[in-house]
Amino acid sequence: MRKKAMEKLSETTSRKLQEENQPKKKARRSTSDTIEYLKERNEAEFALRREQLELKKKEQEEKSKKDEEAAKRQEDLMKMMVQQNQIMLQVISKLLHK
Repeated sequence: MRKKAMEKLSETTSRKLQEENQPKKKARRSTSDTIEYLKERNEAEFALRREQLELKKKEQEEKSKKDEEAAKRQEDLMKMMVQQNQIMLQVISKLLHK
């Protein structure tokens, strides 16, 4: 007990690490490890950004397609209304000439 109380802090730390069967200190990463990590992170971010842009492009294409379909429906509706008006005018003119 007394021996433990008289230990220096570094001795206590190393003893605790030995008891837990863990290495003393984590090794510092080298510069190449850091660069490799940054490259991987950059590639992952780039891939994510590319996916986001592709999704946005698909959404815009779908919206454009929907807008075109809506415009075509509107145009078809207008043509039908014009045809109906022409038919009505023809019927009215025939009725008035009788």
